[in-house]
Amino acid sequence: MSYRRAIEQLRPVRYPKQDIQEKVQSFLTEGPMKPEDFYKRDNQANFAKKAATGELVGMNGKKFPAISRTNKFLVAFKKMKGEPEKGSKEKEDFDALMKLITGGKSHTSIDKIVNGFSTPSSGSPKGEDWESLIAVAVNKINGVKWNSGDEWNRAQKFWADYEVPSMKLGNAFVKELKIKGELRQLGSSTAPINPNWKGTNRTPKTDLIHGKQKISLKKSGGSQLMSAGKAESISTFEAAMGMYSIDKTGRQNVNNVMNQIEKRMGQLSTATTITRLEKLRDSGKKLSKADQAAVEEMEGLQLEADFLNKKLDSLFQDQTFKQYFCWEAATGQTKFNVSGSENAISNKLVVFKESGSIANTLALDSPNKAGKTIAGKNSFYVSFKTGGSKSKPYLSLRTKGFKPKLTEQITFRDIVLEELSKSQYGQNFLIESELEQLDEFQIFNRLANKVKGVAGTIKNAVKNIYTAIMKRVTQAFNYIKSLGKRLIEGLMNFLGVEVTNVKITSGGDFPLL
Repeated sequence: MSYRRAIEQLRPVRYPKQDIQEKVQSFLTEGPMKPEDFYKRDNQANFAKKAATGELVGMNGKKFPAISRTNKFLVAFKKMKGEPEKGSKEKEDFDALMKLITGGKSHTSIDKIVNGFSTPSSGSPKGEDWESLIAVAVNKINGVKWNSGDEWNRAQKFWADYEVPSMKLGNAFVKELKIKGELRQLGSSTAPINPNWKGTNRTPKTDLIHGKQKISLKKSGGSQLMSAGKAESISTFEAAMGMYSIDKTGRQNVNNVMNQIEKRMGQLSTATTITRLEKLRDSGKKLSKADQAAVEEMEGLQLEADFLNKKLDSLFQDQTFKQYFCWEAATGQTKFNVSGSENAISNKLVVFKESGSIANTLALDSPNKAGKTIAGKNSFYVSFKTGGSKSKPYLSLRTKGFKPKLTEQITFRDIVLEELSKSQYGQNFLIESELEQLDEFQIFNRLANKVKGVAGTIKNAVKNIYTAIMKRVTQAFNYIKSLGKRLIEGLMNFLGVEVTNVKITSGGDFPLL
């Protein structure tokens, strides 16, 4: 091997020369500009300056040509106070400016990090951070202590980067909400909750407080009125049940449902015997018009879980009920109805934009007004299950003379089983039902339809059991109707119906989730 050849083998491998700046930028590229990025920190002023001096860099790494400082779209841009609304003249001017600068493209052609518009080292403020920033700004404007204390301790790391939009928001709060003096942050704390509340989230609905104004602060497009947890949703639903139960319309609707259920139970005893009809239905033979009508009547008159669930669901899909649900989700009226949590109950909703403006406000004045507004774009679906014998002890109808106590329980299942167990015929009926694994509704269906179908002494036995059951059901319903706030709770406990889940669909200016 020659000397030259040996030396070449010892030399280090050479790689193509690469621009270090380009390599670093390729790793750090955060992406294109978003509309809200133009109004963060001092981005608006810096953008206008770079556009006029030809220093704006595109996503392809090339600079855009400079535009005149006096260009009408650039002049209009510099006057904008935050991200413009869709369909506004400001939005038209913004889009026109972007097309002019980028050569017919849009803001997404502008590189965020290369131009110095990227997220600062302090990170982006979260919900509670914005609460503190706004409180600090308001206090500074109103000439009270602002650069010390809990609010400042949280806000100070963001202040250098977010002072401009924070001060804009502060001025908006002072002007639009008439805030004079100190604005305090409450949302980062916790508060005692109603012991009957199934959810565990103790965060107050109130985020900012000033005198009697207890403000729930929501970021436009990013905040919600309630926790997404299953227990929280069910608890909110139960709170709505209580409020709906004492509402005039709600109470009337619940009573109507009970009347419909009782009527259905009475109608069952006048139908043709269920045994014969079931055999006809399952025979595979072509039925006469009369028999077909009788089968359809039987199937339509069944007292089943599906029937009960539909009747209950008709209550919960009522507009008034939805209003109470949304009212509770926004205010925490029931959740925080305990000593020491008075300030945790919100009475005003404020939706803000990070660019520095208030997008919307809503006075939480009543379920019929504020609740209705929120319910307009929010809905929910309720899942039920029946579990009569496993329901929580609630009310008693056993006592002679009908003097119920709220320390024991009676359910429809209890009544059916107890009345059947009082006679030999009833006990035999129970054994047959158990062998067929019938629930209390199916047992009652079969019993009621035997009233007309059997003969002699058996008929009297069946009729006596049926009559006793119906008498106690009527007593139960009359008592439940007197329960006031616990009206729906009493009905559901009696029927052995339990809410298992509440699925929420959100939308509008004030989304639940």
